[in-house]
Amino acid sequence: MKKTLGMMFVTGAVLSGSCWAQEPPLPPPVRPEQRLDAVPRPRPNPPDTARVAPDLAAQRERAEQLRAERERMMQERNAMSWKNEFQRTLPLMGHRNWILVVDKAYPWQSGQGITTLYTSQPLIKTLEEVVTALNASTHAKPVFYTDKEMESMTEDMAKGVDAYREQLKKVLEGQTTQALLHDDVFPKIAEAAKLFNILILKTDETLAYSSVFIELDCSYWGPEKEKALRDKMK
Repeated sequence: MKKTLGMMFVTGAVLSGSCWAQEPPLPPPVRPEQRLDAVPRPRPNPPDTARVAPDLAAQRERAEQLRAERERMMQERNAMSWKNEFQRTLPLMGHRNWILVVDKAYPWQSGQGITTLYTSQPLIKTLEEVVTALNASTHAKPVFYTDKEMESMTEDMAKGVDAYREQLKKVLEGQTTQALLHDDVFPKIAEAAKLFNILILKTDETLAYSSVFIELDCSYWGPEKEKALRDKMK
C-alpha cells in the first residue's frame, strides 16, 4: 500500500513537473477572412459640396488679395526708387538738360546720356511731383512742351482725353508752356542729347500724345540779363 501511494505521488510530481515544463500552446492559425488587411475599411463620406464651393471661393479671394498686395508693394518700391533717383539727379541738372514725363508706349531710347526710370504710376501724378520739385529748386527754371495733337483729340478717339486735358491744365497753371507737333519736339531733344543729359520718367499713362517734355533753363539768369551783359561787353 505504501509503495503504491509512493509511486502515485512520484508519478503525480513527474506529471506536474512535465506540465510546467511544457511551452504554452500556439494560437490557432488566422484564417484569410480574419486578416487585418482583409477587413473592409469604412469609405470616407462624400465631400459636402455646399461647403466646398465657399471654401474654394475664399481661397481664390485670398489669392487675389495676395496678388494685389504684391503688386502694390512692387509699385511702392518702384515709386520710392524713381523718386530717390530723381531727387539725387535734379541738383546735377541745369540749363539745357531735359526731363521727359512720358506715356507708357514711349520708346526706350539708347542714346548716350539718356536715363530712363519707370515710375509705375499715372502721368499726371508723376508730373505733379516733378513740378513741385522744380518749383522748390533754386537753380532750374522749367519750360514745358506739350503735344499739339492733344488739342484736337476727342473722346471717341481716346476715352478720358477731356479729363486729362483739364488735369494737365491745372498742373501746368502759371508755368511757361508751349504746344508743338510731336515730331517737332524730338529734334530739340536729339540735339540736346549730343552734349547734355536727358532724364526720362516713364509712366503708366495710355493716352496718346499725353507726354510732357521739360526743357530746363537757369532760374537766376534769363535772356534779358544775358542780352544786357552782351550789350555792355560791346
